[in-house]
Amino acid sequence: MEKTLVYIGSYSSESGEGIYSFKFDGITVTPLHDPIAAQNPSYLSLSADGRFLYAVAETQMFQGVSGGGVAAYRIDGEGRLSRINARPTNGDDPCYLSQNKANTYLFAANYSSGSLAAFSLGKDGAVSAQTALVSHMGAGPNRERQEKPHVHFTDFTPDGKYLCAVDLGTDTVQFYRLKEENGELCEEESRRVTLRPGSGPRHVVFGENGRFLYVVTELSSQLAVFELENEHYVSRQYISTLPTDFKGENTAAAIRMSPDGRFLYASNRGNDSIACYRIGSDGLLTLCGIYATLGSGPRDFAMDPEGRFLLVANEKSNEVVVFGRNETTGALTPVGSPVSVHSPTCIVFFAPDCRPADKIDVVYPND
Repeated sequence: MEKTLVYIGSYSSESGEGIYSFKFDGITVTPLHDPIAAQNPSYLSLSADGRFLYAVAETQMFQGVSGGGVAAYRIDGEGRLSRINARPTNGDDPCYLSQNKANTYLFAANYSSGSLAAFSLGKDGAVSAQTALVSHMGAGPNRERQEKPHVHFTDFTPDGKYLCAVDLGTDTVQFYRLKEENGELCEEESRRVTLRPGSGPRHVVFGENGRFLYVVTELSSQLAVFELENEHYVSRQYISTLPTDFKGENTAAAIRMSPDGRFLYASNRGNDSIACYRIGSDGLLTLCGIYATLGSGPRDFAMDPEGRFLLVANEKSNEVVVFGRNETTGALTPVGSPVSVHSPTCIVFFAPDCRPADKIDVVYPND
């Protein structure tokens, strides 16, 4: 495969290093540029046109203001990042970021405050005024983890009509309409999804252009499947992410779908594994295999644009591990050697052809 640019977010090191850039050739992950100093950039999001990268600052104090922040970076022709600006989110510990396809609005999930923040974006990629701050209400049965709302994910449905917000604290997935003219968010209560009490939903992916909703539940270590029926999501399946003989503590983390839409993957922290499922014609899941991540605490993982490789961010063991992916069976096989990264928490692949205008040509120094 051609070399691919990869950005990795982290909990920043004592020296301040936070965002890492690498080149990936299908076997090895090699550092590309010096790390960018940033405060706990635990989640990254690439703009649809590939021109900008956005990062959270998962903190409870940012630029002298209580709460966390979001930062914007410009990507140059060699894949280097230059900071544009940053703004506070007015909420504690933002842990997820997304944009609308036009890159006119940015959305952040404030985990500890249980709120969802929206910002307008400038043509230069800068984060501008906050246009909305929606606070969730409620709690769940897990007194330690669900004492209040905890928004953990926010992104759009495939048709771009709704912004989806996943709340670990209230066991809900909530949907909002974005008012493009002013950035306000209006909840569509009829679309709200309620999961099993105590399940702790974390992230979602959509199948068949939004017909199926797949939710990874952090606290119960399951995948929940919902199907859209008469504009409502109906529960179809709950399936474990763990081996049947596993007895220890576990929290599920990331969920990804293969580019061809045939397989679904979820990571386990505790069992330290990636579970693979085949997606049936009815949208339901069948377990294909569970693969050790060869490290501790796989908080995130990502597939290359072609779906041939899968990179795992083992946060607790400070490394990224590469797996080859069988596109027919979904099976994962380790390749190459792990690369050392301080507390990796998010992996983003950059595909140069994702930018239709003013296409970036990634030049790798010393090649």
